[in-house]
Amino acid sequence: MPELPEVETFRRKIEKAIRGKTVKDVEVRPDSIVFCGQTPTKIKRVFLGQKIKKCKRKGKYIWLELDQKPWPVFHLGMKGFYVISKEKPAPAAKSVKLVLEMNDGTFFVFKDPRRFGRVFLIDDPLAHKPLGYLGADVYTDLPSVKELEQLIGKKKAPIKSALLNQETLAGIGNWMADEILFQSGIDPHRKCCDLRPSELKKSTPKFSL
Repeated sequence: MPELPEVETFRRKIEKAIRGKTVKDVEVRPDSIVFCGQTPTKIKRVFLGQKIKKCKRKGKYIWLELDQKPWPVFHLGMKGFYVISKEKPAPAAKSVKLVLEMNDGTFFVFKDPRRFGRVFLIDDPLAHKPLGYLGADVYTDLPSVKELEQLIGKKKAPIKSALLNQETLAGIGNWMADEILFQSGIDPHRKCCDLRPSELKKSTPKFSL
């Protein structure tokens, strides 16, 4: 499953490619699971003619801020990914779920071969689920050691489980948690309440993208 570094990399790529451009055409490949029951007609209506003002992210979610709401929120699921292309994908490409053609001929393509990804339509993404339940983003809003101690210091859960809890810290997935704890020299099965402040400091993720 794509984790914060991959999703942030996608966000930057998307914003660089389509920010400030207008959606000229929309192709929705019907999928009631990926689009959470929303019809292709509604999806098209949300995008068509809209200007892409920003591409933002929290945790493993990204969303596009358009001229009008609702705004589309994307989650990649297990194998989802985005493509920026100068060519429209072939109709036979089954993994393609959404194609946005921009006014300059650029195509934004959302693919999801496993169908675990999701596209939500939300007026205020940060105020409503699923993003509304997320904890602090570990890249943009990294908690201090004191804040981390308040969040998880008394929990009896294993430290790895605490790091993976998106309501506590948003963006960490399995491989990130393993790497953080490996570099910190902390057994992933250790209970949070058994960790010393110095160990919690080590388990606070630090990275640059």
